[in-house]
Amino acid sequence: MSEIHPAPGQPGGDPVGKQPPIVLTTVECRAELARFVRMLEGHLTQTDYKAHWRTVETNYLRSRLVHEFMEWQTERRRVDEKRRSAKPHHEIHELLDIAAFCMMTVDSILEGLDD
Repeated sequence: MSEIHPAPGQPGGDPVGKQPPIVLTTVECRAELARFVRMLEGHLTQTDYKAHWRTVETNYLRSRLVHEFMEWQTERRRVDEKRRSAKPHHEIHELLDIAAFCMMTVDSILEGLDD
């Protein structure tokens, strides 16, 4: 059973639709998933200054997802070719971009179902 609590001291969502952080307690999941969620949250936090994804059309998010996938493919080729410019953290960054746009696109689609 999961318990979800708003983070202490966090106000409600701001004008662009951002929600306060949610602290998940007593959630059982794979250690790898928990690590990935922490990494993705950190990645998303770095872009909090940007407008919320709910302010854009779902098709825009879909096109960005394709764009991020293409960026990852480019980085992956660098790794495969063992170029000096290839760094594992660059590939991880691109994969986190993909994951972020997957999450945003799913959220946008689900929000559209609520209409």
